[in-house]
Amino acid sequence: MKDSGIQWIGQIPKEWKVIKFKYSFNIVGGNGFPDSLQGNETGDYPFCKVSDINGGSDYVEKAQNYVTKKIVSDHNFNVIPINSIIMSKIGIALMKNHRKINTVECCIDNNTQALIPRRCDNLKYLFYLSKLLDMKWFDNNGTIPSINNSKLLNFFVPDIDITVQTRIASFLDQKCLAIDSVLEKTKASIEEYKKLKLSVIAEAVTGKLNIGAEWQDLGYRAQGAERNGNILANENLSHNRHCCISQSISYILVPNY
Repeated sequence: MKDSGIQWIGQIPKEWKVIKFKYSFNIVGGNGFPDSLQGNETGDYPFCKVSDINGGSDYVEKAQNYVTKKIVSDHNFNVIPINSIIMSKIGIALMKNHRKINTVECCIDNNTQALIPRRCDNLKYLFYLSKLLDMKWFDNNGTIPSINNSKLLNFFVPDIDITVQTRIASFLDQKCLAIDSVLEKTKASIEEYKKLKLSVIAEAVTGKLNIGAEWQDLGYRAQGAERNGNILANENLSHNRHCCISQSISYILVPNY
């Protein structure tokens, strides 16, 4: 390993280099999108707005609004090439750091911009790299958050061989898929425990619950922790009403309501 000379990167393998962001990407801005042109559900190009690049998927191929080639020509709209990375560039949405790879040619509105790869890099590696960059680092520090693209373009990022990029991207695809699966199961488990909590409250306040016996049956014991926002030891999740994320997980999170 060696010191990259860049604070946010730190040490890197000795054969790696760093380059400025502008050598990996061009930045293309979005278009003003008059209300009179909005509302069409079909057309030649999806017209992506911030709301279209939210959500969990890494890709975007459709939008709530579409435009025709004639409209694009008449209004000189920029058309974003396939396999660019679309992101928010202004307002509160900027702070959420949403990213999407477009799988079709599209237009974007002026609250967004596209990072268009300049070289034969691995696209998914570039996508993961872009997600690592917090756009708050490049804020103009004005009243409304907005990206200073000059800062972004001159920011240093790792520069590595495409074969290494491909291995990293493949590794991250697998790991992120596994983590997302756990997160989904965790969300489902939390929803089940919310229902369980309401059920216990209802049975207790209406006199249907034998407090001592029912508490033992549920299989929980408070480990000196506060009820809300803390971890309770899970002694027995065999009851049919309970969800278990994994047999190896011995704790559950009880969220604040």
